Amino acid sequence: MGHMRGPLFLIVAVVALAAPGCSASTQTSTRSPAPATISPTASPTARQLLRQYFTDLKLDELTKKMKTTQERLDRAWDTSDMSTSKAAARLWARAVQLDESQTVAAGAVEPPPMLVGAHRRLVRSSRLQTETDYWVKENVRLRIPYAQWWREWERRYQAYMAPYRDWRIAVRIQAKKLGVPIPAWVF
Repeated sequence: MGHMRGPLFLIVAVVALAAPGCSASTQTSTRSPAPATISPTASPTARQLLRQYFTDLKLDELTKKMKTTQERLDRAWDTSDMSTSKAAARLWARAVQLDESQTVAAGAVEPPPMLVGAHRRLVRSSRLQTETDYWVKENVRLRIPYAQWWREWERRYQAYMAPYRDWRIAVRIQAKKLGVPIPAWVF
């Protein structure tokens, strides 16, 4: 059995040298830790996730289009009876299209972990706004006088603004904590 000790020792030595982090020069000396390197698969920071979230939402362009449509709707309110204007019905149809686009854009975004609940409120707000604008469009199309439906509109408006305000506050809190600039469209 004594003759087997040599080959067995050699096998153990080879296996030990092949182990990760081992080399012939490190067997007799103390190993120092390897310098830290950043892995290409490292997780993004919370700041990076929030910035990416703002980029992914892409609501700035939609917000500009919606603002233009809203300004045109405001002028229509000022210059004519909204319930009889074909132009107003077309503007409301445009508002519905933009709202649907915003809802789809927001719904397709993967929010950062710290904003998952708030993001659900944003999507809910967008859906409620789309439903409200569709409802208004139908009232205008059917030429129902504004005086008959404005109270219901106000209730619906508050219903979609509440979750939006919750989302906006959550975003502002996270942005402040992380020192991330907030895009203008959030306001």
